[in-house]
Amino acid sequence: MRTLMVILLLGYSAYRIFASDDIVFEDKSLFEGDHCELRNGRSGQCRKQSACTTVGTGGITLCRSDGSQLVVCCDVVQQQCNAVGNAMGSQVKDHIVGLVRRVDIGEYPFMALVMFNASQQRCGAAIISEKFLLSAAHCFKAEFTPTKVRVGTIEAGDDLADTYAIKRILRHERYGSLRRVNDIALIEVEKAIRMNNQVQPICLYTGLEVLPVTQNLTVIGWGVDNTEDVSKVLLKGIVRPILRNDCFQRLNKPIVRFNITDKHLCALGDLNEEGMATDACQGDSGGPLILRENGKDYLVGVVSTGPACGGQDLAGIYTSVSKYVEWIINQKIWRNNPR
Repeated sequence: MRTLMVILLLGYSAYRIFASDDIVFEDKSLFEGDHCELRNGRSGQCRKQSACTTVGTGGITLCRSDGSQLVVCCDVVQQQCNAVGNAMGSQVKDHIVGLVRRVDIGEYPFMALVMFNASQQRCGAAIISEKFLLSAAHCFKAEFTPTKVRVGTIEAGDDLADTYAIKRILRHERYGSLRRVNDIALIEVEKAIRMNNQVQPICLYTGLEVLPVTQNLTVIGWGVDNTEDVSKVLLKGIVRPILRNDCFQRLNKPIVRFNITDKHLCALGDLNEEGMATDACQGDSGGPLILRENGKDYLVGVVSTGPACGGQDLAGIYTSVSKYVEWIINQKIWRNNPR
């Protein structure tokens, strides 16, 4: 593969861009801030070249320029992920029902607890930028008002932990509560979240390939545990993907029927001594399903729904994050970055 340096003249200034595969594309219908498609098929956003360090592979797409700077189709998801530090080295070996383990302080610094006006309501969320967190649409019902998020702690009742008032909830506009389709939502907080060693965003997973059934994934949350009560501490457990056809067979029985689409991800873990499989449960909704790869954590799924918690022949259902990257980008959650 060769790399071509192209110099474009805009007004009185010359700008250099580097394109892999010797290809430069131009789409004058796209303006700065618009959604665009990277040459590798992934979703991007039109940004000034000075604010973009990643343009993907397969060439560069030029968006319409304002005449003073090049505007390119930028891989904003990868750019944000590059700024995220490596994950802690510890890894769970054996949620949250089944094989339960307590989370270490700072192990998952992107985890947040969504707090409501009703104390019995509980959901999780994952920090993905200074102002936004990703959660599940079904968490936000008319009878429960989300008030703030708590970050940087493993204790659900930690009143000394940092909390941020919620400005608004952006539920997917095509969310269907009956069939739990498009069960995804963004939480925008009033003030920028202060980042430190125990508070960090997570990378979004963008892979569109089907994860192998042997792939270990981690689910975390403060939901119902083996004691059948919500947990006071953050718990974690290992689950593995279940192929869509297998999941459909498991969850489409006379007494249990779920609609499984290509935007869902099914997963379940090993059994504990009581025969209960590792699984998410009530109160874990909106929390993250995590893939650890090359020293970083990636947000693969959002806890959505499922039958009885921990049923060994059943499965937990998650919203597949990679299928919603374009939707997330279109909300301009990284709009505060320089362009």
